[in-house]
Amino acid sequence: MDLREVAFRVATARFTFSDGSTLDVPLFMQRENVLELQDVDVEINGQNKQSVDDNDNIDKLKPGDVLDFDVNVENRADKDSNLEVENTEVRLDCSDEEDLDIDDDTDEQDIAEDSEESFTFQLTFDEDAKDGTTGCDLGSEGKDIHGARHGDDISFDLEIERESHDISLRSISVDPSEITCQDTSFQVNVEFVNLGKSDEDETAVEVESRTLNYAKKISNIQVDEDDSRSEVFDVLVPAGLSPGAHLIQVRTFYDNNKASDSEVVQVNNVCGEEEPETPSTPSTPTITLSKTSFTAEAGDLVSIQVRVTNTAAMLKSFTVSLQEAEEFAEPVSSKVLTLNEGQTSTVFLNVKVKPEAQEGDYSALIAVESDGQTVATESVVYAVEKGILPSEDRIKDFVGSTVFWVLIDILLVVAAIVILWLIFRKKE
Repeated sequence: MDLREVAFRVATARFTFSDGSTLDVPLFMQRENVLELQDVDVEINGQNKQSVDDNDNIDKLKPGDVLDFDVNVENRADKDSNLEVENTEVRLDCSDEEDLDIDDDTDEQDIAEDSEESFTFQLTFDEDAKDGTTGCDLGSEGKDIHGARHGDDISFDLEIERESHDISLRSISVDPSEITCQDTSFQVNVEFVNLGKSDEDETAVEVESRTLNYAKKISNIQVDEDDSRSEVFDVLVPAGLSPGAHLIQVRTFYDNNKASDSEVVQVNNVCGEEEPETPSTPSTPTITLSKTSFTAEAGDLVSIQVRVTNTAAMLKSFTVSLQEAEEFAEPVSSKVLTLNEGQTSTVFLNVKVKPEAQEGDYSALIAVESDGQTVATESVVYAVEKGILPSEDRIKDFVGSTVFWVLIDILLVVAAIVILWLIFRKKE
């Protein structure tokens, strides 16, 4: 999209003199752009968060990778300028969309003066995405109350790099995930995919656990390029297995013995553990909010950035939700995170203030649940302001606005041209 700041012709002033001659003076106007892409971040496969700037190159991507974009758009106009940018939208367009899917945030948002709003996108590369670079354009656009367009955009590249040999683990499931005293065995289901540049005739996958006294390797598996396979391993539970978590390492190979990918999962042995007298409380994760106080108008959409760190010594799933906000906000979809020990990830809760919400201060809770229990909460405060100015105030805002002074400048230019013309006429 073309978002360059250029002057455009708005009128022509014609002057007719006593001798019948005329002078045409074109009049131009240029609106100052107030919309800016303030911050663009991308998270690859739920981690490796990085900032994206104009002309950046995001490399070392693989087929099947998932990229989550978070875009903050700022209205740089002064608070008293009366230049709210309405129906602002952000679009992500890429040159080669055959190898990827874009799930974009299509909701339009109004961005008040001297404030910003957040937009989210998710881009997923297909499993058979080819080597090469895809160019992408990310742009924001909206109009102010006078109909003038505002916007900003950046361009960046996404680079898929396929290795000659790449047997990538796609999913690992342990069934059951907890071993009871009645269990004599469990299964490890391993799904893997050939993301390399050629077919493989000697693929191997291995499952190993020292504490379980288990090691098995399946070799000579044929996997064509972009194809996937699954193997199931039956693991016997050794006698006298100590209670607690037991780590299982899963590895893939090409040419049967050349390492390609590796991942560690765990199974929990509850046999022999003492039954607690009361239900145990899950480990409390660390929860951080980028802001805890927000100012919005009725109908506004405001995003809350929530950062969660798993402090438990095992893989945990967390559900992040907004609670106790029914009085002023519409229902908000919860977000689910699955984090390894010590892993951190960020989600955004998009909160839309009800159009009929009254002015005033409201409070709500950001709640994090795990295993059916609330394990962490943080309070947020919303100050809902009146969104429509009285007619007298709107007139005052117009007098002090950019449009008013642009019109004054045009009139001064026209007056200067007339004065110069009269001076030269007298000399003649």
